[in-house]
Amino acid sequence: MVDGCPQASIGAVAFTATGPITYNADLTYAVNLTLNGTFAFNFPGACLNGASCADLDAAVKAQVAADTTPTIQSASCTGSGDCVCTFVALPQTTGESGTYTISGSSIISTSNGTTDAVDYCVKGSTVVFREPTMAGMPSEVSAIVAEKQ
Repeated sequence: MVDGCPQASIGAVAFTATGPITYNADLTYAVNLTLNGTFAFNFPGACLNGASCADLDAAVKAQVAADTTPTIQSASCTGSGDCVCTFVALPQTTGESGTYTISGSSIISTSNGTTDAVDYCVKGSTVVFREPTMAGMPSEVSAIVAEKQ
């Protein structure tokens, strides 16, 4: 229905990671995060090839329902003329544990033979991890903000 539409664009994207990140005094760590999020695509009316946004909504919902290895929990398309389709991703849980060291403003973690470095900054009880490379995290994540509990 919207094949080959160069005018289509990515709309709002919002993902949130929740769960504990624990760094212990014995230089071990554990991460158990659940990633929840939504993202949207904007389709100008010209992309619908004569179909309505309701038609696109039905087609998108049918495709999500038919997916045998789903990564999308739900989807809906709204609009008259132009159409915005919003997708809710299935929550994804990732976990790892290992050892870490500190070098300047980087935490260097080792888990299952893989070493990753993450820049961090501490202000009061808040830690900001920049450009996470922890296993399972999407590359689009640019920062994780954590509060000391």
